[in-house]
Amino acid sequence: MPSGLSVKEASLAIAAGWIKFVAINVGTARVDTHLTTWVQADADDFEYTRRKTGVPVFVQKALSLRAALGTLSRKHVCILTTEWGKPFTVDGFSGWMRDAMTEAGLPLDCRPHGVRKTFGRLLADAGASAHDIMAALGSVEIHLEWMTAVAR
Repeated sequence: MPSGLSVKEASLAIAAGWIKFVAINVGTARVDTHLTTWVQADADDFEYTRRKTGVPVFVQKALSLRAALGTLSRKHVCILTTEWGKPFTVDGFSGWMRDAMTEAGLPLDCRPHGVRKTFGRLLADAGASAHDIMAALGSVEIHLEWMTAVAR
């Protein structure tokens, strides 16, 4: 834990970092994020199966994500744990993220899913095809916003 921070402050700092580095660099949804393991973090690339669709996802891991994960302590097989050292439930993870977003002064309409959508938009802006974006997000359908972004 960073020095000088309470457990809650450190937890919120980790949550903010998680939003920035994992959701934007990997595009995981909350149902997939809350059970991310150190085995996934240690691999050269990030692989998981999207729980909602069953689609396998393979994403290159950004150097900034590797660096951010390197600062976290390893106390459980899951990267993110509750203050009691247990893995989050989906709802518990959502509450934890909401607290971090509120603490950061973000508006109430700001949602973790918006960060996931940002990942898709960044891919489109970088020239990825709609099908590449679908693969990176583990999606089974093309969304109009991706097509619009890709068409620009």
